[in-house]
Amino acid sequence: MSLKNVVVEGCQFEISVGGAVIGSGNVSISSAASTNTKVIVGVQKKGVYAGAMSISVSNYADASIAQGTGAGVITPSATKTKVDNQPVVLEGDSGEVVLSGVIPGTTTAVTGYTVSVKINSAGQSTVKAE
Repeated sequence: MSLKNVVVEGCQFEISVGGAVIGSGNVSISSAASTNTKVIVGVQKKGVYAGAMSISVSNYADASIAQGTGAGVITPSATKTKVDNQPVVLEGDSGEVVLSGVIPGTTTAVTGYTVSVKINSAGQSTVKAE
């Protein structure tokens, strides 16, 4: 495994379906970053994410679904680096979220629509791990 950027507060996500980015939505993190281990980014100290990262997707829309919402988990892939006794989350880690919403332009419900959420920017590029 090669070294990858450690994920900190301010990371960014990409939502895809079948490996293609075909829509857009918002991703929020409900897991707290470490208060013990921080990375200096510019002049700010940003907490490192370790352990399972709980996420939620809201307002996702593409040709098949609108107002898509759901929750999921990104499991960290680090095998050698831990923070707060848990593996750190790395840039490129991903997880699946099952959405519920409506068919665009209708009020007909859509359930079980699976998207992949990937961390495409760790929020910093100095500290790396594996």
